[in-house]
Amino acid sequence: MKNAEGYPVPTEQEAIGNLTKEQNCYVRQIAVHIKEMLSFLGFELLEIQILDKKSRKKYHWGGKAVGHQKRK
Repeated sequence: MKNAEGYPVPTEQEAIGNLTKEQNCYVRQIAVHIKEMLSFLGFELLEIQILDKKSRKKYHWGGKAVGHQKRK
């Protein structure tokens, strides 16, 4: 972000970055809880996709996604 004079405003950029990190953290926590719940019930989560309806951002774990863990 830049101010009226065209100079960068690092405080605003940092705040927006922190919000994004916080949102990613919440989504990751949801996925972890779902995975743990399914594991407790005797199931294994292979893949998950979550879509933020407001921002249209997609979160994806499993399959060929980054962060995929090898199954034992």
